[in-house]
Amino acid sequence: MGEQPKVVIHYSPKKQRMTNTPTHIVYHVKDIGTPGETETPRAIWTKVGVAWQHNDTKGLNIVLEMVPLNGRLVVRTAVQEGSQSEAPREAQ
Repeated sequence: MGEQPKVVIHYSPKKQRMTNTPTHIVYHVKDIGTPGETETPRAIWTKVGVAWQHNDTKGLNIVLEMVPLNGRLVVRTAVQEGSQSEAPREAQ
């Protein structure tokens, strides 16, 4: 019988480090009013969860406290305390 390939596992504590502080905030955005009614479209932004960016920066782990049925989800970079306002000013 043929030999099984040898599996080598490398563990790097540096790469496995994860903080409890989320890197992103998840918002539910619901547009209100009829487009064209005002110059600036209005929307209601509600924080519905948080996210952590993967170490390779190619994805996110998202934890939602609720799942909206309408509108859209927007993921924004979390800001540090004491800097600019956490809530975004305009819908994207």
